[in-house]
Amino acid sequence: MDRLWKWLQGQYDDIKGNAKWALLYWLALGSGLTWIIHHIQDAYRTNIASWLALAAPIFSILAVLYLVWIVSSRIPPLKTQSIADKLALIPVPAPEPKPPANPPQLPRQLPVDLRGEIEEIYFQKQGFGAFIFAMKIFILMKVRIVNHGPDDATITHIGLSATVGRRSLECTVMDAVPSAWRIKRLKAGSFFGETVETTIAPDLLPDEIYKKGIPHSGWLAFEYTPLKDCEFPNAEFVMHLKDSLGGIHTIRHEATIYYREGEIVVSTAATPSLPSAK
Repeated sequence: MDRLWKWLQGQYDDIKGNAKWALLYWLALGSGLTWIIHHIQDAYRTNIASWLALAAPIFSILAVLYLVWIVSSRIPPLKTQSIADKLALIPVPAPEPKPPANPPQLPRQLPVDLRGEIEEIYFQKQGFGAFIFAMKIFILMKVRIVNHGPDDATITHIGLSATVGRRSLECTVMDAVPSAWRIKRLKAGSFFGETVETTIAPDLLPDEIYKKGIPHSGWLAFEYTPLKDCEFPNAEFVMHLKDSLGGIHTIRHEATIYYREGEIVVSTAATPSLPSAK
């Protein structure tokens, strides 16, 4: 009996929800209704066949609709594929990235990279205004230079240009700062105008070897022969350096107002006149 029950239960699970189940369902329902109608007619001695003839089309339509619903629910819907979906299935290679129109330029490492600053500037005139061609202007500078490049080098050429207004003046470097020159300054803490003279040392020697990261500080002297008397109240100075490997470097001192903190004088123990460049 247990095996029969399991067989019936398996048959029920197989046909439940499909067309066979609907057919059996409606056959069972029709048999049941026939049996019920038969007993009603026997009990009340009446004929309801005419009523059933009217209700039969309605039940038939409902049965057909039910069968259609069962069949449509059991059949999976067809999957339509659009042209876009079909194209999406075709592997398309990714476009190669285009190089930028102007690729960024990396800063080029110079083998010798001399940078520096002009720390102090002093001016001195020699000669008289009446003899303008005999006049010379001397410029004394304290300079600090550092090599930021990886290679060692020396300085083979030093030049100086001064821009005053719209005029550009080219100055000539002297071989060395004259040994008789001194810088005369006010004595620190003096209330009566006392002055003190200090020597100018060391010179910034051109044959020094500039190694990477080691600063060199020293003094340089330049001269200029003017065509007429001139001053440097707010001049801009550009120092030009050429190293032993052929590199060109500049040190710029922007135009500014200069304040007199000292002046160039000649030591009384030396020759009284200022030297001129060779």
